[in-house]
Amino acid sequence: MFKNYLTVALRNLTRHKGYTAINVLGLTVGLACFLLIALYVKDELSYDRHHAHADRIYRVTRDWVEKSGTVSLHLGHVAPPFGPLLKNDFSEIEQVVRLRGTDFTLRHGDKVFNEGDGDAFYAEENLFKVFSFNLVQGNPDKALADPFTIMLSQPMADKYFKGQNPVGQVLRVNDRYDLTVSGVFEPQPAQSHFHPHFLVSFKTLEDDRIYGREGLRTNFGNNSFATYLLLPKHYDASRLSTRFPAFIDKNVTNDGDKPSKWTRLYLQKLTDIHLRSHLDSEIEANGDINYVYIFSAIGVLVLLIACINYMNLATARSAGRAREVGLRKVIGARRGQLVGQFLSESAVLTGVALLLALVLAVGMLPYLNNFAGKSLTFRSLLDGPVVAIVVALAVVTGLVAGSYPAFFLASFQPVKVLKGKLSGASSNAGLRQSLVVVQFAISIFLVICTTVVYRQLHYMEGKSLGYRKDQVLVLPAYSGDSTVNYQAFTNELKAGAAVKNAGRSSRIPSGRLLDTNGARVMKGDSLAFTDIPVKFLNVDHDFIPTYEMKLVAGRNFSRQFATDDTTAFILNETAVKQIGWKNADMA
Repeated sequence: MFKNYLTVALRNLTRHKGYTAINVLGLTVGLACFLLIALYVKDELSYDRHHAHADRIYRVTRDWVEKSGTVSLHLGHVAPPFGPLLKNDFSEIEQVVRLRGTDFTLRHGDKVFNEGDGDAFYAEENLFKVFSFNLVQGNPDKALADPFTIMLSQPMADKYFKGQNPVGQVLRVNDRYDLTVSGVFEPQPAQSHFHPHFLVSFKTLEDDRIYGREGLRTNFGNNSFATYLLLPKHYDASRLSTRFPAFIDKNVTNDGDKPSKWTRLYLQKLTDIHLRSHLDSEIEANGDINYVYIFSAIGVLVLLIACINYMNLATARSAGRAREVGLRKVIGARRGQLVGQFLSESAVLTGVALLLALVLAVGMLPYLNNFAGKSLTFRSLLDGPVVAIVVALAVVTGLVAGSYPAFFLASFQPVKVLKGKLSGASSNAGLRQSLVVVQFAISIFLVICTTVVYRQLHYMEGKSLGYRKDQVLVLPAYSGDSTVNYQAFTNELKAGAAVKNAGRSSRIPSGRLLDTNGARVMKGDSLAFTDIPVKFLNVDHDFIPTYEMKLVAGRNFSRQFATDDTTAFILNETAVKQIGWKNADMA
């Protein structure tokens, strides 16, 4: 029976080549779009799930509350004392591990590189008891146990020690101290919220030249430590979170109000960090669950358009196939057999379209990777879950696209058909018209959305940011000659014709503004805390000229006024408006 269905289906499809080509093309594009979006969605949803204890790992986050009740900062990093204190006060916590990002200059022989920017961390020795790493060399229980030891990823080991055994080798840091290589590990997969290439023993931070043991024990103000907890299986993390206010009041220095009134701790699931975390400090840029929802909806809509296109074309040919249906019914074909025949045609078309869609998807992968910042490969299409999605997609598409034409054509009454009267044609006209309207409505909606997004991106690219961003180089400053002898360094830079100006700041304008001291403003005869968080940068006299910012009122910092180094500040226009001053001159 199935062989007969297939033979007749192929005969019909090859006889009407134009009709077949249009349908195959439509289904191919729809399926290819859906496949590419499915790959993107699967990749986004798989972040940090490669860790063996992924469902038990939580990150500790911290926020600050202004007097007005406004949250001024919510950080994905916390102060260093919190980790040991949490382990000490809550017996149910199995492990606590802290990471602190760092930047440094590494030297080995004549090789010198600036390293960091999210891939170098001080890490506690129990790191491998919480997170899953594949070690190439080294003992996971001892590799980070001793101070002044460092572990390298395999690419970094090849970069510094190609052809040599890296373990036991020495790297010079910032020309100040040495680190001994204690192990090599494989890089974390792309689907990870952090990608270390250098892991330095956390005990190294106890050295007073770097951080200091006392600072690690008592400094609640420096929130630069990513802190993770490993909780027991099936443990309800909310039970722990409800006890955090009392924990804060007990351990954080009390300046009058209870500390839990102005700062709070939270627990965040490891697997939620990439898509559901947009805090004021993250190790790397995250994705957004809303994009997953939007792209998933687009994939479904595009595939739906392709299916509707097939339905409309199939029913449009109903007059040409009416006599075939009538004759089949006269010689004894049952309705179920006719439905099977037409569904087999849909299955053949969908199968061919799916093969072409796979080829098209592979060809479009580089463009998707460039657009989304991914590194998806052809092997991604051969992954077990993806293969299951592809098979299910073919079956569902074939059924959805072929169901209506199959039942519609199989409903023809043979007597009326052979007399030239198509029963069912008029009764189904409304449905076909509705499908056309839905198809065009979805298409117009997607075109409008695409146009809006394109114009928004064009606006963002061309919008003046209020400072010069072209021809400006940012040099990360490490503790070394460039910071100690800064003036001599910049004088030498500006002595050449290539450098027009040079200034320095605690952060760059395009970075996250995390620093705030709780600004106060005159209200009546006294100073009062503002209702808004006022973030600040520490800058020098040449910062504004270097970025070519325009002053609306007042003047730039000047070396002629000694008080500029201690009491002067410059606000932007947004701060002036939110504080409540009517204009810049009033400020």
